[in-house]
Amino acid sequence: MVSKRAQLICNNDTFDLYEDKIDIGRSEIPLEKLAMVTKQPGKILLVPTFNRISRQHATLLWSEPQKKYIFEDHSKYGTFVNEHFLHNSNLVLENKAKLTLQGVEFQILYVR
Repeated sequence: MVSKRAQLICNNDTFDLYEDKIDIGRSEIPLEKLAMVTKQPGKILLVPTFNRISRQHATLLWSEPQKKYIFEDHSKYGTFVNEHFLHNSNLVLENKAKLTLQGVEFQILYVR
């Protein structure tokens, strides 16, 4: 079993990250059936009210040599990582990196 690699924090929620690949995108589940942000195996879903978040907004890919996640943006509108705009590109996420997806903020914390 793979041990926890990192945590992704959004508002008061903390999501443990174990997977090699995690897709981030808009959920098709109605708001009343889902919290604002939820994690399922291999996915982080945001409620449909965030209509500028793509269904396949981004992907986190684990880099074993670097022991860090690589953030890949696939979105129509882009993403901010530490206040730098990314659009259809990728970036290695350093510890405490801040991600902003159309107003929804996340922070990644690596487990050492």
